[in-house]
Amino acid sequence: GSETRRKFIDGVISQSDNKYLNNLINYGKILAQRNSLLKYFAANNSFDRDTLSIYDMQLEELGNGLYLKRKEFMKTFIPIFQKRYETISNGREDVSIVY
Repeated sequence: GSETRRKFIDGVISQSDNKYLNNLINYGKILAQRNSLLKYFAANNSFDRDTLSIYDMQLEELGNGLYLKRKEFMKTFIPIFQKRYETISNGREDVSIVY
C-alpha cells in the first residue's frame, strides 16, 4: 500500500539526508501531539482553533518539505526502477511509477 511505499522512500532518503530524517521525525511527533489534542477536545467536549492551527501550520511546513524531497527522489529512482524492470521482463513489459 501507499504507507509501505512511503516508508521505503523515507528509509532510502533518510540514509543519506540527516535533515530529512530529522524533519520526518519531527513531523511524526507533531502529528501525534495534534492527534492527542483532538482526542482531548473530543473527551472534554471542547475546541481551541488557535492551538490546533499551530500544529496545522507546523505540519504543513514540514509536510511540504518532505513531499518535495520525495518528489525529487522519484525523479532519480524511476529511471533506475524502469531499467531494472526491463531486465527482469526481458523488455516485454513497460512499467511506470507516479508519485
